[in-house]
Amino acid sequence: FYNALSVVNCRRKDLLQFIEEVRDTDDLSQVPLHYFEHLQRQCKPGVPIVFKAADQIMCLEKLQQCSPRSKKIVIIRDGRDAAISALHFNKLMTQWDAPWRPQQISFHDRLRAWSTRAAALAHHCRKHDILVLRYEDLQRDFHGVCASLFQRLGLARSPQLLEQIHQQTNFSAVTGGREPGESAEAVVRKGVIGEWKSTLGEEDATLAWKTAQGELRRFG
Repeated sequence: FYNALSVVNCRRKDLLQFIEEVRDTDDLSQVPLHYFEHLQRQCKPGVPIVFKAADQIMCLEKLQQCSPRSKKIVIIRDGRDAAISALHFNKLMTQWDAPWRPQQISFHDRLRAWSTRAAALAHHCRKHDILVLRYEDLQRDFHGVCASLFQRLGLARSPQLLEQIHQQTNFSAVTGGREPGESAEAVVRKGVIGEWKSTLGEEDATLAWKTAQGELRRFG
């Protein structure tokens, strides 16, 4: 939980090796491979790996080949809320004229993309030992879900430790005091669940269910 893979956390010799590999390469298409190998050198064999974004799921099979002993943990949320959150993000990045803003696509196209990734996750779950955590469960019962997670990972836990983690990572703490659902000038995350219920009209909600009902049911 404390092994962040940023430059400041890397061992100096490994970072220098990565820089030298990039400097000496004759094929720029190999740079991502060098970077991935660099990240692998930072991880102990078998270290748990957490997926917290839908796009990361598409890399799960390749990661399983590279690190088969690592426990894979995937956090997934209701695809309807995920699609709405993506629209919020797109709107804000467009407002900021950010160079990394995603492509402009509709809510239902985003939901279909979520459905594809959720189906891929279900496929991987049948083949490998993958622990799936629902974002909604973390919101409703953070302490209970984390206690179960720690137990499955064989980690020491106590009510005091779980409360400390919760106080440092809850929505208000990471947004500078904003309460869940409270609006802000730059809203990307609202910290609420079930936003689709107040955002989608009856027709769109019905279409959304038809679009992704299999995956929505599969993950509760």
